[in-house]
Amino acid sequence: GSGGGRVASVVAPRVASLACFDVSAKMLAAAKKALAGAANASFHHVHGDADPADAGYGTAPRAYPPACAAAYDFVYCFDVMVHLDAHAMYRCFKRIRSLLAPGGRAFVSTANLLAPDGFARFEAQAKYSVGGFFFVTPETSHCLLRNAGLAVVRELAAPDASNTYYNRDYL
Repeated sequence: GSGGGRVASVVAPRVASLACFDVSAKMLAAAKKALAGAANASFHHVHGDADPADAGYGTAPRAYPPACAAAYDFVYCFDVMVHLDAHAMYRCFKRIRSLLAPGGRAFVSTANLLAPDGFARFEAQAKYSVGGFFFVTPETSHCLLRNAGLAVVRELAAPDASNTYYNRDYL
């Protein structure tokens, strides 16, 4: 999901076109506001892949537009997987695969249970909720990615305390 457009507003000036997808109409509205001057941005309110009843590609409300299938050279999914359980992550990874053009690449991040800040946050969280985090290990991420038809080509070598994301997530 594009969320409120924090990352998208940095990406938009660097790309020819940017498609923002989100399951939340509120977050998509915030992204539109953050990207108000970006003529190259499009916005899509989708059902998403967290639910097995995903609307897929088509013209149904909140479905992914058919023109988006295999259309992207690069897809990023930053600070999204941390809110999804393993089943939803797997469906989302499969969606990312279906959005990528041949030879396309993706960047994803997950909450890493093995990273120092990842475990600290896990320990402080009483239970999983969509508003909290779902923690996995790099090995779990590899398994889900591989079975979704994706391959890891580069990963963060080790946690790094100088950066919150590097010390909490698997990138």
